[in-house]
Order: sequence, then C-alpha cells, then structure tokens
Amino acid sequence: MTHTSSLRITRWTLLGDGDAYLLAFVAQGSDFSRAVASIKLLDVWERAWLPEHKAWWIAGEAVTRLALLLPELGELLEQLGRAQRRHTSEHDAAGDTGSTRRRSSGERRRRTRKAPPHQGTTSLRANPPDEVAQALALLCITADAPAELVAAARRVHARLHHPDRGGEELTMKSFNNAADRVEAWLADCASLASASA
Repeated sequence: MTHTSSLRITRWTLLGDGDAYLLAFVAQGSDFSRAVASIKLLDVWERAWLPEHKAWWIAGEAVTRLALLLPELGELLEQLGRAQRRHTSEHDAAGDTGSTRRRSSGERRRRTRKAPPHQGTTSLRANPPDEVAQALALLCITADAPAELVAAARRVHARLHHPDRGGEELTMKSFNNAADRVEAWLADCASLASASA
C-alpha cells in the first residue's frame, strides 16, 4: 500500500537573489516529523527557524539537497521551473528583448538586497555603518538577516574556530566581537524603530 503524504508547502519565498528562501509547511504525524528531520539534516548555517515568520530560513545552496530529501519540495520547484520557462517563452514569442544579462556571483553580492519584512527595521538596516558591514561580512550574513541568524553564525564559527577544537584564540575573539557588534546594532535598530512607531 502506497502512503499518501499529508505534507503541503504553504510558503516558499525567495529572499534576495536566491541566496536564501523562507519555507513553511503543514503536515500531520510522521510526515511532519519527516519534514523537520529533513531540514535538520542540513548544516546549521544552511537553516534557521524564524519564529516571527513561522517559517524556516533555508540557504540557497541547500535547496537542491533539501528537494532530494523532501519530494514535495522537489515537485514544487519543478512546477515553478515549468511556469518560469512558460513565462520566458511567452515573452520571447511576443518579441520582448529586455536586458537579460546574467549577473556574476560577485555582482549579486554587491547589490543591495531587499530585506524581508520583519520587526519594522528594514529602512534602518538598509545601510549599516562600515564597522557593522565588516562584521556582517566576517560572519557571512547580510544586513537583512534576522537576529537568530547572528546567533547561528556565532555557533558555526565557534564550532570551526574555538581554541578547544584546535582553532586560534584571536580568530575566535574576532568572530565573537563581530557577532556582538551586529547584535548591538540590531538592538539599536529595533529600539529606534519602536521609538518612531
């Protein structure tokens, strides 16, 4: 007897240039456990639960692996791909010759990303100060990243660079200082947003 999955994806939202997605789903019983377990098989820097969105943040490079683990996601991506190809061919047939030059990965990183709507701090976070921008770059996260991702980045770098695990103390301190600087900046942005509301 074949099992029919109760897993239904309710949200699949592109963030930035495909560097990350928000994923939400509903399921019952073992299907829910299977979906959560599949997501948790990704590395901690490739996933984060965002309670304010009631969704998982999934890194763009992890999508293919997750689609292999969750056939329902793979089917959704196939449907979206077919729709995109159909849309593109309709534009080609209509003679739409708009600029479609593909950007290099370096160009994508330099572009300003549109922040997801969270905590009313989007406009405040659009242009971080230089020292915060450097800290964000060191942690490999963007200014629109949720606060939970800063903590996840700190944990990842601690796992890789902690002196007890063979790393350098100065390297670990630089990651901790960067995370502290970003967390303080995020708190300032949140307090400014709440004061102006």
